[in-house]
Amino acid sequence: MPGPSNTLLIEGSFEELADELSHYLDEVKKKEGDANSAIQSEIAPLLEQNQKDEALKKLVTGSANSSPPIIF
Repeated sequence: MPGPSNTLLIEGSFEELADELSHYLDEVKKKEGDANSAIQSEIAPLLEQNQKDEALKKLVTGSANSSPPIIF
């Protein structure tokens, strides 16, 4: 008998998922005391201009210093 599967399905466009993650990161940073965190507002124009690589760089940079870790 096979064991339980650890498969996770995430649905949505890149833009939707990036926006959701940026919102989460801003909330975590605000709880940590960084009231000036604005990752969501920084990536919105990048996503509108289809600059996905630049938006992804901002998300990675923004998540590098956040805690608790993002657990899916």
